[in-house]
Amino acid sequence: MKTLLLQRYLFRHFLKNVAVLAVIALALAFIVDFVEVADRYRDRESVTTAVLVGITGNRILQLVSDIIPFVVLLAAVMHFSALNSRLELVVARAGGMSVWQFVSPAIAGAFFVGVVTVLFIGPLATYSTEWIAMATGQKSASIGERRTLWLRERDDDGVRIIGGTVEGSAPDAIYGVTILEVGTDGRVSRRIDADHAILSEDEMSLSDVIERPIGERVLRRETLDLPTQITADRLKPREVDPRRLAITDIPAAESDATARGASIAPLRTRMHQLLAKPFTLIVMVIFAATVAVKFERTGPVLRAIAGGVAAGFLLYVLSMLSEGFGSAGLISPAIAVWVPILVAGLLGTAFLIQKEDG
Repeated sequence: MKTLLLQRYLFRHFLKNVAVLAVIALALAFIVDFVEVADRYRDRESVTTAVLVGITGNRILQLVSDIIPFVVLLAAVMHFSALNSRLELVVARAGGMSVWQFVSPAIAGAFFVGVVTVLFIGPLATYSTEWIAMATGQKSASIGERRTLWLRERDDDGVRIIGGTVEGSAPDAIYGVTILEVGTDGRVSRRIDADHAILSEDEMSLSDVIERPIGERVLRRETLDLPTQITADRLKPREVDPRRLAITDIPAAESDATARGASIAPLRTRMHQLLAKPFTLIVMVIFAATVAVKFERTGPVLRAIAGGVAAGFLLYVLSMLSEGFGSAGLISPAIAVWVPILVAGLLGTAFLIQKEDG
């Protein structure tokens, strides 16, 4: 019971350090970024201060996933150093606790922070992006321009070629639509022009339609519904930054990339990166735990902190290089993401075992 109470205390103490460091880091980033955003939108009268705060907050949310490993690393170093300097770890070890018993609360805290980052912060950034798009009068917070789009789909009667323009990063409509229906003999059988087309499930609704069957008179319709296999996901921009995708966005992005014949290796790498995030944070805690395996109250603690930070930064660099190989398709995305984490975790664990048991 006493061990459980102590572990709860250590768990809360670690999470408090993570929260304090995260607030400080994000507050500094918010201040710097707010000045840049305010300068960018200063000519738009419709963009209020609340909208500027929202835009900056969205960019900060997208930054969380990148900085959280370093926040957890520094928080863990602070956590163990504080416990060491206050002799709390000395008392705990004198009471029979092993290094794993007082490291496990921080490991659990790191896993909790990783899960929250992946399952809540990422999707929240996506939703806030949509809110910003509405608040700034754009269909996309990052892209407010129209793009030319050409799609092709096959059916039993031949091929249908659809052209037009779309707007934003999550469009559901095509403007200035031109449709060419090509028969199995390779000849165009009908051309359809429309002002715009709205995509719904298994159907395309055209408005202000001019239908030109080859060899027949021109027909004008207010609306025309055509069956289609094209979904709104295929209207998204081809250039999607996988690093900014939430875990809930990746399946749709993979379907879109597959339909376009593009490589899904960057998306698979991003998926494995998100799944590995909690375990990456655990490795950061293991690196920081080297501070706690030996009682050092003054100068040597600074060397331990520097060593822990250096080890975490080295893991970050190696992970980025390996993930780059995975995104390029040179190695399997799973291997690119998980091998550096597993190797670093085993090395850190071996170090703690050697220090604990000799």
